Parts: sequence; C-alpha cells; structure tokens
Amino acid sequence: MQDQLFSKDLPRLANSLDTSFKGVVMKGRQNYICKTRLDWIIASAEKILNEDEVMYLIPLMVWLEHTQTGDMDECLVYKWFYFSNNGINTE
Repeated sequence: MQDQLFSKDLPRLANSLDTSFKGVVMKGRQNYICKTRLDWIIASAEKILNEDEVMYLIPLMVWLEHTQTGDMDECLVYKWFYFSNNGINTE
C-alpha cells in the first residue's frame, strides 16, 4: 500500500493541486541487505552453499554495485527467499 501511495496517489494529488511533493518510502530493516552478514556468507560460501546457491551470488554482487538504496525489492533477478531465510537481511 505504501508503494501505491508513493508511486500513484501522491503524484495524482500533486497534479490535482498543481504542486509538487517530495517523499520517501520507509521500510523495515528486514527489507535491506546486511553487508556484514553477506560478507560472512561469501567468506563461508564453500562450507555453507552448494554450487547453485553460489551462482545466485553473482547477480546480487552486480546489483549491489548499482543500487542506491539497498532495498531488496529493487533486485528482481535475485532469489530473495533463500537468502532472507539465511540471514543477509538486517534485523
């Protein structure tokens, strides 16, 4: 709902009022990557990940170089379910 307000409703309201708004979407910490935990997973990859799981790190590393927010919703090519359940999101 917050995304709809930000991307659709606020622009419509601003247009109707002939003005502009600045806003941000606020999300919980679990929606962002914990770089410390990710670094630990990368360092421990041989011990804790299988070959397929290691391959999932590649698009993540590319995305991390380009993201401005670190919001996991931005990374459409990545299987967040796995890593969300294995602790790279912040708590």
